[in-house]
Amino acid sequence: MERRPQELVDELRRAIAQTPDSAEQQALFAKLAVLEVQLGELARRQLAVQEADLQLAEANKALLGWRVVIGILMAALVGLAGWLIASIWQAL
Repeated sequence: MERRPQELVDELRRAIAQTPDSAEQQALFAKLAVLEVQLGELARRQLAVQEADLQLAEANKALLGWRVVIGILMAALVGLAGWLIASIWQAL
């Protein structure tokens, strides 16, 4: 079972707190604080990526709509060209 990063940070904090007070404990707490800052930054970046993914999905929907419209217009243009050629051919 995969644990969330914040759960791991909390577990590390409890484990460090149970060790005897020492310079090593203070150094571990300092490293843990750096990890917490980095974890927060990663969470913010993940939210930004999710937002960008949503915007990309919306853009893809719009692009698909325009492709359909262009396809319909091209089919109409080909039909019109065929009609024009047939009309000219009959006139001759």
